[in-house]
Amino acid sequence: MSNPNAPWASGSTTVTVRGVVRRAVQPPTAPATPRLELHWVVRRLGGGRPKKMHATREAAIAEAERLATHSPGSKFCIFECRLVRQVCK
Repeated sequence: MSNPNAPWASGSTTVTVRGVVRRAVQPPTAPATPRLELHWVVRRLGGGRPKKMHATREAAIAEAERLATHSPGSKFCIFECRLVRQVCK
């Protein structure tokens, strides 16, 4: 279901948030199409920042399971990125 209030619904490519102009990126219509805007990352709770983006949910789950077997007792979270925003200069 699409959001009629989304910036891309009116054909706009930028949105202003608290006085900062940002580029709006429309999320993909089909999740099966891997794009930079749609990706998953695995992060260890209490760990550093994620180092790799995964194109599919299944790849992220496999990576989380692999990391968990090498780090007993650690918990890993899988985050899905649905929207990317970039500051326009």
